[in-house]
Amino acid sequence: MDDTIPRSILLIVLIILSGFFAASETAYSYCNKLRIRKRTEDGDKRAARALRVIDDFNNMLTTILIGNNLCHIFASSIAAIIFVRIMGTGGAVLSTVLLTVVIFLFGETIPKSFARANSDACALAVSLPVRALMTILTPANLLFSGLGKVFIMLFPKCDDSPSCTEDEFSNIVDSIQEEGLIEPEESRLIKSAIEFSDISVNEIMTPIDKAVSVDISVRQDDLKALILNKKYSRIPVYAGAPERIIGVLRVRDCLFRFANNLPVNTAALMNMPYKISPDAKLDTVFEELGRRRTHIAIVSADDGTALGIVTMEDIIEELVGEIYDEDDIILTSKEVVRQK
Repeated sequence: MDDTIPRSILLIVLIILSGFFAASETAYSYCNKLRIRKRTEDGDKRAARALRVIDDFNNMLTTILIGNNLCHIFASSIAAIIFVRIMGTGGAVLSTVLLTVVIFLFGETIPKSFARANSDACALAVSLPVRALMTILTPANLLFSGLGKVFIMLFPKCDDSPSCTEDEFSNIVDSIQEEGLIEPEESRLIKSAIEFSDISVNEIMTPIDKAVSVDISVRQDDLKALILNKKYSRIPVYAGAPERIIGVLRVRDCLFRFANNLPVNTAALMNMPYKISPDAKLDTVFEELGRRRTHIAIVSADDGTALGIVTMEDIIEELVGEIYDEDDIILTSKEVVRQK
C-alpha cells in the first residue's frame, strides 16, 4: 500500500506546527506585558493564561525549542523518505534543499513576521496550547533547565553590564507612550529621572556674574530695597568680589528685623555656604541640600573661587520641568541678574 499521501499530509502538518512554534516564540518575546496584565485585571481569561506563560518565560522557551526541533527532525525524515521513494537515492539531496527553503519561509520567516506585527493578539490566541504543552513537557523542561544551570555554573558570568541600558529603557518608555499607556508628561518625567544622576551641577548652574549677591558691607537701606523688590529666600554674601562668597543670608531673618525696626548685621545673620565642585551630580547635591536643610549651594573651584550658584528649585525643575508661582520667594538662579 502506497503511504506517500499520508506521509505528505503529516509533513504539511509538521511544517504548520513549526510555524506555530516560531510564531508563539516571537509573540511572547514582543508582546506588551502591561497591556496583557491590564486585560487580565479586566477579567480576560486568555490574557490571564498568556500572563502565566510570560511569567514562566524560560520554561515556555524550552517548550518551544523542543517542539520546534522535533518538528524539524521528523519533517526532514519524512521528506527524505517521500523523495527517495519517488526519485531514488538522489531524492535525499533534493528533499533537504526544498525542505530547508519551505521551513525557512513557512516555518520561520512568515509566521515570525506575522506574530511580531500582531504580538498581543497572537500571544492570547496561542496561550491555551502553549500552556498545555508546557505542562506536558514539564519533565523535559526540568531536565534541560537543570543541564543549563550546570553549564552556567561551569562557565561563570563575566559580563557585569546591565541587562537594560538607559537608551533601551528610554526607547521602552517612548513605546509605552506611543501606545497611550502613559501621558507625554509622565514619559518626560520618567526619562528625566533616568538622566538625573548623570547631570552635573555645572550644566544647570547660573554663573556667579549673573546671580544676585550682596557685599558683606552692604548698606541696610540698599539691602532692604533689594529684599522688598525681589522675592528671594536666600542671597549669597561676598567679601570684596562676587567670586569670594563667604556666606548666605536668609531673607526671613532680615524681614523679621526690618519689621521690628531692628538693625540688620549681615555678618551676624549669614550662614556658612554649602560649597560643591562643578562636577558634583544632581542626585548627590539634591540629597545633601535636603540633609542640610538649605536651598542653595555655591559651585566653587578647587581654590574656593565661586563659579556659580545652584538652588533646590533649579534641581527640581531639571527633573519635573519649569516651576512657576507668583508668590514664590525661593531664589531661582536662572532668572536673576546680579545686583551691582
